[in-house]
Amino acid sequence: IPGIMGTLFSLVDKLVSSLSATVVGIAVSFVGLQSLPTQYDPYTPGMNWVVIVLFCIIPMVAWAATLIAMKGYTLTGSKMKEIQAVNACRRDAVAKGMKLEEAMDKWQTMEQLPEELRRRRAEIVMELQMSAAFDFADRCVGRTLEVLVEGYEDGQYFGRSYMDAPDIDTKVYFTSEEELTPGSYVPVLITDACEYDLIGTVPHKEETT
Repeated sequence: IPGIMGTLFSLVDKLVSSLSATVVGIAVSFVGLQSLPTQYDPYTPGMNWVVIVLFCIIPMVAWAATLIAMKGYTLTGSKMKEIQAVNACRRDAVAKGMKLEEAMDKWQTMEQLPEELRRRRAEIVMELQMSAAFDFADRCVGRTLEVLVEGYEDGQYFGRSYMDAPDIDTKVYFTSEEELTPGSYVPVLITDACEYDLIGTVPHKEETT
């Protein structure tokens, strides 16, 4: 699919480029010129409108057409992953001796794939997501985040930053020498990461000034 999209893009680009001289020639013919003007030709009435059309209106129409085409584009990220999974299953079947036509007919959607393959691909996705989440948590160490205080348990406060959705994303566990009220916002210096969660402390006031 990436190869096909690249080829189509190249084809359209070359097609438009090859027609550029024709479009310019047609445009200047409307103001009475028989050939493309040069810097030595005198000004011709209407030339300013030709320039506006060629350099402003036509590109704007092309951009609008591109936006319309992109809005109607149905190939999403999840659909692309489904296509890749189906194609991978077909390749495995063909490598084991199945005919290509039979493999194409047998597996067309994600629901038709073997349970083992679907489970394995889900595990791979989860592993990638976990790796990305752990890496992001490690990069937060040393940063100071504004945290919404949600509660207190086991000798420490917990809350979430602006990046975290309630009951879904990372929690921030932190200590503070001052008593904090749930619902308040405090700056928390992140000192460590524990898998998805962050660990930190509220700096002394003199440290934050």
